Amino acid sequence: VPELNKQGVEVSYLAYPRAGEFSESYNKYVSAYCAEDKLLAMTKAKNGQPIAPKVCDNHVTEQYNLGREMGISGTPAIILENGTLIPGYVSADKIVKALGI
Repeated sequence: VPELNKQGVEVSYLAYPRAGEFSESYNKYVSAYCAEDKLLAMTKAKNGQPIAPKVCDNHVTEQYNLGREMGISGTPAIILENGTLIPGYVSADKIVKALGI
């Protein structure tokens, strides 16, 4: 992502807990989303560190359902502005090339 950003590509993240709603990964997303410092909480969760359980109004279910509607079945998954789905890991160079940059 930092390499993409260097090349002028903006990256937006959406929640997609592969195990589905109300799974452990779903609850981690919600806890990170509801944390006071969302970035720190998400970084800790990605690194396998514990984060405080939290609950608040959030968009995790909405984003998960959107991913399912768009055909996402695993992560990582990248959706380009034109709607093209790129499943799995792809290098920054290949993404930039796919974007025509």
